[in-house]
Amino acid sequence: MALSRDPNNKCFTARLPIGNMISLLLLWLIPAGFATGANRDNAPQKNRAAALYAGQTMVKVHIHIDPEDWTSLRTSHRIAEPDRIAEDSYEYYKADVEIDGVTIPSVGVRKKGFFGSVVSTRPSIKIRFDQWNKSQEFYGLDQLTLNNNVQDASQLHQYMAYWLFQRAGTLTPRCNFALVTVNGESLGIYSNVESIRGPFLDRVFKGRKGKLFEGYAGDFSEDPISFARIVRKNGKPGSGRKELKKLLAVLQDPRTGLRDIEKRLDLEDFITFWATEVLIGHWDSYSGNRNNYYLYQDPEDDRFVFVPWGTDSIFWDPGPFIRQPVPKSFKAVGVLCARLWKIPEVQHRYRREMRRLLDEVWIEDEIHAEIQRVQKMLEPHMTVHSQRVNDRMETALTFIRERRAEVDAELSRPAAPWPQLEEPAPEEQQIEMEIIGSFQTEIVAETPPDLFKLGTASLQVRIGGQEQQGMFVDFGAYAKQENPEFIRPGYPFVHLVAKDKTDQKTWHLHFYVDPIRMAVETENLPVDHFCVWAMLIQGDPESPEAQRRTFGVTGSFEMKQFEGKIGGTAAGEFRLRTQAFPE
Repeated sequence: MALSRDPNNKCFTARLPIGNMISLLLLWLIPAGFATGANRDNAPQKNRAAALYAGQTMVKVHIHIDPEDWTSLRTSHRIAEPDRIAEDSYEYYKADVEIDGVTIPSVGVRKKGFFGSVVSTRPSIKIRFDQWNKSQEFYGLDQLTLNNNVQDASQLHQYMAYWLFQRAGTLTPRCNFALVTVNGESLGIYSNVESIRGPFLDRVFKGRKGKLFEGYAGDFSEDPISFARIVRKNGKPGSGRKELKKLLAVLQDPRTGLRDIEKRLDLEDFITFWATEVLIGHWDSYSGNRNNYYLYQDPEDDRFVFVPWGTDSIFWDPGPFIRQPVPKSFKAVGVLCARLWKIPEVQHRYRREMRRLLDEVWIEDEIHAEIQRVQKMLEPHMTVHSQRVNDRMETALTFIRERRAEVDAELSRPAAPWPQLEEPAPEEQQIEMEIIGSFQTEIVAETPPDLFKLGTASLQVRIGGQEQQGMFVDFGAYAKQENPEFIRPGYPFVHLVAKDKTDQKTWHLHFYVDPIRMAVETENLPVDHFCVWAMLIQGDPESPEAQRRTFGVTGSFEMKQFEGKIGGTAAGEFRLRTQAFPE
């Protein structure tokens, strides 16, 4: 049975022709199996992959790949440069895969993700069944998407987000869970998310002839870099942008009215998508961060439809990047949202839809029951420290408990305007700072109460090429096998401190080191946010007054010694470049 769109109804419609009833009966009678080289499924109504995404199922995925290829795959990453954010693709490696006891030979396997989820310890993975054999498929699918959930200790967010999107009537991928092993190494629980590709388009839109795009922190903006981050995903790269530009022109022209926008956008679907993103606290979304969405131009009416993606950051409002008070009931960071919110009719339709979601979708008892069901299923396979899981779950449950009241309170009042978000103040100076240093310390289980009582370190600082003589009066250092609070799980962590003699401010230097790269090579590891992520803080890290260099610290790092045990020694050297702190 396939779920397809009914233009006259917010819900999905089940369509099951007689011939398909026979096919479905045969699927129940024939034992599960797979034959390589099978023709593609040209009858999308069969929906042969439904069982692969059933909510009560944990799919078992075993990947067998050349060990050297696996090392190359897991340590690869894209380039963290604003104008190249969506250009660099990952390489596919040949492998055999076994899914629930069925072996599929010669598939393509690659890493997935851009920044937050890109780790070597347990990378997100895409499996292409037809990478080397174009006729090969698996129950009508050409690809599996396995997300690592490294930013969500509970492992629940992606599943619950798509579950709630589906309840709302949004056109959304299916999702459940997978247990993944590579060459016998267990990587733990992954989210098994339906790939937004041809089979998904067949299932939801009854065909795949329309243009498909993905937004990588991109928007309908006059900024060419931002607009270029809406990337074509089917057809030739860079093609089909004429229709995107038409929608951009409509949004940028203040004289165009709502009817002109509706000619290019399925507004009813978009309002449901938009309101659901906001209600569930999906901050890293189109409405909240101009990120994590697909766009499909449906050839039936040539209008664009939004599809949610990258939902591991939910149950948080407004998220880490908005530093000022904003409404709870709507977000309008995305250009399209900001443009539409200025239209009173859209405000009315959005608020009416948000009220429907509160009445029909945000049913706390049902949400809690689903969370408890999934928790019970996942618990035997959890590898994350229980305290981290409990902390994340408490945050989620508090959000769920309080959400209705805070949204309902705003809906009972007149609609508020979207505020002008504060932009970071421009730096008064663009002077390069170079930091050269070393450390030797002990690997500890807990952060020492006095950071200056453990380890030794040295720092030499040059600002604008000028050596800063005798800048520091005291040093300290410690190391951990990992910092479980950060988004690089399993990465060795080194923390250096130095006290500035001029005003007694403490400088903090953090290093997160890729353990796989460190095992292969120790000299001249690049400081690039992936192999080594270095952060510099001047002042109390807990204070909003602290000066930070969280991003943009580059250079080289050498881990001379790291004994992977409590009480072991950690030692290294580094050379860093970043922007100097303002005086």
